[in-house]
Amino acid sequence: MYHRGSSRYARVIYDMKYARRPSLALSTLRGIADGPAFRDFTAGIDAVVPVPTTWWRRLVRGYNPAALLADEIARMLGLPSFPKALTRKRGARQSRTAGALRTDLSRLTFAFSHLPVAEGAHVLLVDDVATTGTTLASCALALRRARPDLRISVFALAWAGK
Repeated sequence: MYHRGSSRYARVIYDMKYARRPSLALSTLRGIADGPAFRDFTAGIDAVVPVPTTWWRRLVRGYNPAALLADEIARMLGLPSFPKALTRKRGARQSRTAGALRTDLSRLTFAFSHLPVAEGAHVLLVDDVATTGTTLASCALALRRARPDLRISVFALAWAGK
């Protein structure tokens, strides 16, 4: 779904992230997952990995929205979810970062921790909102550096691209 300031979907994302109402996002995800496009897209996926959030955001929200979505996708597909496959190193946040700095992969650093899947596995990397794709690209890069054999697909509930 397209996430723009006043769109009807923006409220779903806002409520999930800031009003502690993740059920809205999960019901939206289930609606998306009912369609044939989602089934085709997820065919052949072996495991689900969420984008890690900062410790501060997790503390304030009580959960990681990407992990919440990843767990639900994994449940719907009958797959394992690995919320600790990637860790977030200290550094800059993507939200409230402007322009060219936002697309600089060196600013966001993710580290590979552990992913117990077979060689050549197909992993679905999940985030709640993609704006420039830098966070997803940085996570995919961390996975690829540690496990070059992996096939990686990405899913974001919303696109807020500029």
